[in-house]
Amino acid sequence: MDIYWLFVIERHSIILGLSTLDAIAKGYMKEKPSVKISIPNNLIKLIKLASEGSQEHQSFLISIANDFCQEPIEISPEEFSLSLHRSFMALYKMDEIIEISDEDIDDEIMTLLENSFEDDRYYITLSPKKNFVKEFYVKALSWAKTTGALIIERTTQLFNKVGHFIATLQIPDRFNRFMDLKEKHIDRLFSFKGGKLVKWFVAAISGTLGIAYPVFGMPGLILTYMDP
Repeated sequence: MDIYWLFVIERHSIILGLSTLDAIAKGYMKEKPSVKISIPNNLIKLIKLASEGSQEHQSFLISIANDFCQEPIEISPEEFSLSLHRSFMALYKMDEIIEISDEDIDDEIMTLLENSFEDDRYYITLSPKKNFVKEFYVKALSWAKTTGALIIERTTQLFNKVGHFIATLQIPDRFNRFMDLKEKHIDRLFSFKGGKLVKWFVAAISGTLGIAYPVFGMPGLILTYMDP
């Protein structure tokens, strides 16, 4: 199978990675996206607690965003939390959100990422205390594997951090047909064009068996992403 077709197929949902939180808080997301948005439910729970005034969860939310996003968040933790909450509540009212829950976790993904994202800063109490980032991406990648949903990020943090556990493949930006696809997917969600000069990454996960790429000669999973 040509890797190109991983990105051509129309997806029933797109997963927003943690590095997109700054763009969402700044109001760049379209009021009516043309695709369903899938979100791990631990992020929804965190945003809810932060928006209700928990300073612990507000500080944690903005620290995670600062770790994954392109630039430091310049508004207060409270403003950031409330802005995200407003954006997601608007999408809920339009029935545009799909929550990814514990029941959606894929055993293979969970095993592969068992030792990933090991950082004390990533732990927060959401009853019980867990590694928030690991749980988020186990659910996100499980959903991507199960449903074929694409993952959108604004930085390479995800790919850098999981590259020790899951094979990753970066598609160079000289392949214009991929860049045109990237712009198309970004435009389905955000009010400014992805374009070839804007830092956005679109990723898909699939089995390596049958992929037309010679370096992967054994079965497994591969996370393929478009370089902007």
